[in-house]
Amino acid sequence: MKLMPQEEIASSALRGLTITNKRIRYINESAQTCWSLYLKDIVSISLKHQSNKSPLSFAVFCAVLSAVSYSYLNILEIALIFMLLSGLFVFLYWQSRSNLFTVTTVSTSHSITVPGSSLSTALVVIELIEHNKGKSIAGPSSKLIDQAKQLG
Repeated sequence: MKLMPQEEIASSALRGLTITNKRIRYINESAQTCWSLYLKDIVSISLKHQSNKSPLSFAVFCAVLSAVSYSYLNILEIALIFMLLSGLFVFLYWQSRSNLFTVTTVSTSHSITVPGSSLSTALVVIELIEHNKGKSIAGPSSKLIDQAKQLG
């Protein structure tokens, strides 16, 4: 990433996402996606937790089959196999969880899927973007305010 004059990298907390004091750039080589937004143009940032719920349905179905095979058919081996399958589907559900960042401007909306990230990591990224946006908006005027405070 080539930096503009007076631009500094604030963070590259997530893979492919670089936050500077003037813009955000996201590069995902596997999906062949790249976009860059100026912080002053950002209207909102949202975070949505998403997961694939179909493995949970299969887990419940396998648990019911396990209970039926043990209760009515009295076959312990098949019941254990269905319980193991149920556990596998619960594991697949936990693996499918991810956070979806959506950065919105007046004209566009860009999303970043962050698999397996914790809520605290996601909140740190949002705070970094908000903090740098505030600094970029307040930039020259905050220096004037600081100088005025020193004078009087």
